[in-house]
Amino acid sequence: MIECRNCGLRVRSSAAMLLCSVLGCNSDAPSTFNPARQRSSLSLNVQRQRSPVTIRTGNSQKHMHTNRVTHLLVTLTFTFACFSLWAMLMAVGNLSPHWPLTPPAFTRLCLSLRPFLLVLPVPVLAYCVFALIRKPSTPQAGTAFIAWTMTALCLVFFPVLMAVFLPCFQLLETR
Repeated sequence: MIECRNCGLRVRSSAAMLLCSVLGCNSDAPSTFNPARQRSSLSLNVQRQRSPVTIRTGNSQKHMHTNRVTHLLVTLTFTFACFSLWAMLMAVGNLSPHWPLTPPAFTRLCLSLRPFLLVLPVPVLAYCVFALIRKPSTPQAGTAFIAWTMTALCLVFFPVLMAVFLPCFQLLETR
């Protein structure tokens, strides 16, 4: 048996030492391990064993702050990207009356849907506020939030990019 010097967690193998250093140790110092002293069977029965729930709660504050920062940064990035795409479509919409040809149909469709880009961050912001005021959750919640918002951003970004570049290609063909 190997014992952690910081928290007293006893593990059976050296591979299990990572469990304490990653999840179980409440100290800010890195976990160091001593070979556990041989104890009598009576002291082994009396010794308090840590449950998996206790191990996870040691870093719950770190996970809570990390999740909050993750949610805020992803929400700000998503909102900024949506406003930037909206501004790109506004620029195309303001310049299209001065072009000799009418914009392609896909560009006109995206120009008509540009207010959607201003509404798209609202549910993301609502979920971010919900995530900030709820009880701490698992770190996977932040990962899922990143995955869903960036997927939604990609699904919006590429069509808008095509709508912006299609008139440019059309202008290059005429000259």
